[in-house]
Amino acid sequence: MPAQDTSAGSRKLAWALVLLAFLSKVSASFTGVMPSQLGFVIFQGGIHPYLNVLLNLVLGGALLVSVYARKEWPKLNRYHALFVAFAIGTIVILWIQHILQLLLEIETNTVLALITMSTCTFLICMFGLLIPQLIGARAFVEGVARICLVICALSLLLLFAGAPAMWKGSRFIGIFKHIPYMVTCSTVGFLFTLQLWDEAAPLLGKVKFVAAELIFLYCMWLTGTRSAPLAAMIGLVVFFLVYQSSSRGFRMARFLTVWLGIVGVVLFGAMAVEFGTDLATGKVALGKRAPQDGVSDRMEEVSRGLEMLEKSPHVGLGLLSKFSNSDSEEVVDSYNSFQDPHNLFISSSVVGGWPFGLWVLAGFVGLGVGCVALIRRREKPGLTIAVYLLSHMPILAIYHMHLSLGGLADRFYWLSFGYLALLLGRVKSPQFSDSEHYTVGAEPPNGVSTPHPY
Repeated sequence: MPAQDTSAGSRKLAWALVLLAFLSKVSASFTGVMPSQLGFVIFQGGIHPYLNVLLNLVLGGALLVSVYARKEWPKLNRYHALFVAFAIGTIVILWIQHILQLLLEIETNTVLALITMSTCTFLICMFGLLIPQLIGARAFVEGVARICLVICALSLLLLFAGAPAMWKGSRFIGIFKHIPYMVTCSTVGFLFTLQLWDEAAPLLGKVKFVAAELIFLYCMWLTGTRSAPLAAMIGLVVFFLVYQSSSRGFRMARFLTVWLGIVGVVLFGAMAVEFGTDLATGKVALGKRAPQDGVSDRMEEVSRGLEMLEKSPHVGLGLLSKFSNSDSEEVVDSYNSFQDPHNLFISSSVVGGWPFGLWVLAGFVGLGVGCVALIRRREKPGLTIAVYLLSHMPILAIYHMHLSLGGLADRFYWLSFGYLALLLGRVKSPQFSDSEHYTVGAEPPNGVSTPHPY
């Protein structure tokens, strides 16, 4: 088989893994005929997490075979060296800590612990180190933006059509299984769609751009999540403040926007702070969601996480610590949110002890520096990816360490980490790119199209 065909096959398999991240979280409960659970095949009306892991491993294995057929393995030196050190260091530290947990009988289910660590290793290697070299950064951002738009638009159409199971309590989930997946899809879609902004596009193109962004914003609003719209607005402002434009009108509009923003802060800053405080403390709410005191809730989670850490501060409790009973045959049903500290550094310490917590803290600081460095280059798609990660750093800090092959956000964070490092460590003549005519992640020259999974 010609090398070019094999490379195309590898990209299709890589896209299949990206698409599986979405499909594994889609639920067909809205049809009214799909069972909620059926053995290890269906869970919450969609693909069972165990089946999701199996499909990932099958597709990942096929991808490795496809890459091996060319005898051209991806080169780690294409990434920024600090990211490679962080990714490999994360794997090594977690394996050491989990082996110590088994030896000290902190983790008692050896089989589940080893399987979980293997899937975690797969997540980091496949999504953080391999796929970013198979799919060009521009194709990835634009393709994911379109996938998110299809899912969010379909969810709203079904909502307006009166389809059941579009809500979980008072929060919109669309065709997904749970709230976080709709939040992730709408925020990723909103920020990645910024890549599609083209000031030279005709009026119809700009109308489509605005319509897509409004769809994502409306989905965010319906979820009642406070952090998602804030991250979207921060990303939007940063993107257009930094975005390079040859249009004098655009630069003038940006200047006026900044000036109006300053005036708005002076005139309505106190009111905005008061509203934000009321929103955070549960005096007001977004959408149909009941008011919730996010400050006290987060402090309770921090205290709970610190209590868990005291049980094993040096080696941690393992990746299965978020489950109420790691010896359960059906681990999926034993997930306990009260054992999942929603704080990045505490949750990391609970998983792998304070050594891993400090390691993640160093990585978090490096992520901020890397985002700023890539934003300063003002080049799409690096600008889009860096804006997405930078706007989500506060969310990362108050959430948990993303090491699950089953999560949607987990896979997209590691993919974005990989693209960030690849663009910061860009080299010439990569083996894997969308075209032989331009560098991985670089804007293609005029006339060179970017392939999408459509």
